[in-house]
Amino acid sequence: MRYYIDEATPLELNEIRTRMYRAIPESSNGRYSLGELKPVDEVYRDFLSAGDSVAVMRYRGTIVGYIHFGRRREETYSSEETGHIFDIFVEKTHRKRGIATRLLDHALYRMYSQGYRKVSGNTFRGGPGWEILLKRGFRPVSVCLSIESQSNARRGVCDVSLGVPADLSMFSEDLLVFGAELMQDLSVNLSGLFYRLNAIIEKGATLLIAHRSDSPAGFMVYSVFDDLMTYDFLGYLDFVFVVNPFRRLGVAGDLLCESLRRLKGIQAREMFFECDCDSYCHKWALSMGMKEFSVLLEKDLDVLR
Repeated sequence: MRYYIDEATPLELNEIRTRMYRAIPESSNGRYSLGELKPVDEVYRDFLSAGDSVAVMRYRGTIVGYIHFGRRREETYSSEETGHIFDIFVEKTHRKRGIATRLLDHALYRMYSQGYRKVSGNTFRGGPGWEILLKRGFRPVSVCLSIESQSNARRGVCDVSLGVPADLSMFSEDLLVFGAELMQDLSVNLSGLFYRLNAIIEKGATLLIAHRSDSPAGFMVYSVFDDLMTYDFLGYLDFVFVVNPFRRLGVAGDLLCESLRRLKGIQAREMFFECDCDSYCHKWALSMGMKEFSVLLEKDLDVLR
């Protein structure tokens, strides 16, 4: 048997880390180039530090593919631990031979044996990883979009200013009215939402308040963080809400425009936003000029197929 799955040795893990680094331009769908990346030791500073596993595919003893999997990070809204496929790669000369599928099946079985009943994976739509995940029963759950801070977003229907946490109370009643749908999406009640938003703001996030005709029309919370891959600053849209009478009037667009203006002022390259696939927020983001960056797919492991 020429191809077989094996565990990587400690010495081989460093080689695999280097391969992962060199494959970033391909795995990011061209978003990053090798020349702009941080050194490999910075990009993979926490590589395997959380008990992750790496399985390899060998061909006559030589590694021709690998898969990195383990516990999903940053599960803010769920108490259930989820497994995650962090990376899967096959050398070009050995592709289209079912190697990636075999590695994925191996990882799914391992995670099922470890007690995970759900597994996720990120990839870009239409790429090789996309097709493999779909064939193995993964389904799109949420999408990550981005928009450059240089974008010429529409602006003009509202006055937008900086807010403080106490300003969130202006929207309590409207959030309660809108609460059923909102809280179902976030798996949190109103007090829990305010607690989380306040915690984000206390950590340095910015709160923007939109007024129209002296009435509070909506608010946005966004954060600034360091790009894991480069030395750039990036923005992240944590939450946006528009009061019912002012929806579809450009309020959210004004909030987004002001956030991008502020990001540009600190030389943050772009803003990211995550939402459910095909949701109203997804359609709004696309209408604002955001581009799809990646898709999160999930699979239940109650029955392995």
